[in-house]
Amino acid sequence: MKQLKAFLPLSILIIDDEPNIAKTFRIFLTSLGNEVDIELGIRPGLAKLEEEVYDILFLDIRLGTENGMSWIQKIQSLAPKTKIIMITAFPGTEEAVECMKLGAFDFISKPFNPELVKKILERISEFKKLENEIKNLKSSEGKLYDLIEIESQNPKMNRMLLLAKQVAKSETSVILLGQSGTGKTTLARSIHEWSERKEFPFAVVSCPTLNPDLLESELFGHAKGAFTGAIKDNSGRVANCDKGTLFLDEIGDLPLNIQSKLLRFLQEKQYERLGESKTRIADVRIITATNRNLDQLVKEGKFREDLYYRINVFPIELVSLKERKEDILSISSFLLKLLSIQNKKVILGFSDEAKNFLLTYEWPGNIRELRNSIERAVILCNQSFIAKEDLSEKNSVASTKSKIGDPVSLEEIKDAHIKAVLLNSNSVQEAARTLEVDQATLWRFRQKHGLL
Repeated sequence: MKQLKAFLPLSILIIDDEPNIAKTFRIFLTSLGNEVDIELGIRPGLAKLEEEVYDILFLDIRLGTENGMSWIQKIQSLAPKTKIIMITAFPGTEEAVECMKLGAFDFISKPFNPELVKKILERISEFKKLENEIKNLKSSEGKLYDLIEIESQNPKMNRMLLLAKQVAKSETSVILLGQSGTGKTTLARSIHEWSERKEFPFAVVSCPTLNPDLLESELFGHAKGAFTGAIKDNSGRVANCDKGTLFLDEIGDLPLNIQSKLLRFLQEKQYERLGESKTRIADVRIITATNRNLDQLVKEGKFREDLYYRINVFPIELVSLKERKEDILSISSFLLKLLSIQNKKVILGFSDEAKNFLLTYEWPGNIRELRNSIERAVILCNQSFIAKEDLSEKNSVASTKSKIGDPVSLEEIKDAHIKAVLLNSNSVQEAARTLEVDQATLWRFRQKHGLL
């Protein structure tokens, strides 16, 4: 077991109506480097929680005529970051389970087992360290995933990043190529942050997610009354991003009628809102992305050749996750820390079998699939380390094994089929055609299942 001195010191409050026991317990906790206060009743204890912020509250279940369990939820609302450890001289399984259901972090019995108490302190200390790491990341990054998605030990990935940093300083049109889930939005945001436009807005428009009228309005805005439901003026993303950067994701799904308007804007910086004739001007850098073959779309007459040449000045291809296996464990560790905090769990790492699974699985959904798989594993895990079973293929977005005739619900079969079609399609628009549903339905499905 790790030495406790390697962990952060904790601030602790003990609420117990037996002074001698409380004092003895304080001596033990203080000897481990913690700051400890004592209150002998629930009401002075609540007053103390209003005055001070504590990492841990040791709360006796029997407090004279009071029952400590009945105060758990009140304490949680008063001190949401404080971990509540219930203590009792009369341990019982049902009582312990009830305490945990009410929101207690753990449950110990008198007389105290020093090793058990140390383990609890270690878990909470580790949790606090993880919280601090995430807090530091939040303060340094607008998007938590940005650094971990694009920092790499892979030579090909690093060459791509060098190109991106070089082109960021220019006004050249950039198109990002690569599979879904490889981090194109992250890279587009990073290019904006590396550019001289970084003090101005950055926005994302996903081209397949809206019907043509709504997409044109989203981009260029509309006047009040321009169409049914246009109850007020909308300035549009282009106007809102003046002097900044607008990222058009899945540009291959942009309807032809809007392609011509986008081309004009790229060439002249001019546009009109829907429903009005006034010509407007905006200084916006456009970055585009696609996982489709634009050359083929041009040949098929589905994408304007002149627009293609206008946006394809500086292509950058992102590396799939299976091509940068040296990054998988570092990305996974970062995601585990973040998702453990978000799900209020203390998970210290991955088992050796789980690490092997992470390294040998193909990850067809790339970083997006990896994140979804780890989030599910965090929810399922009831131990200190993620097991291979928590990360098994049946848990990943791409690998559901359910088939017709299996003893599973119709909903599960439907969800698995939609996910598989989305993964194997070049775009949401293509998936919508295959499934014979509108793109808005697929957008809601992706949002619900964390596939955006």
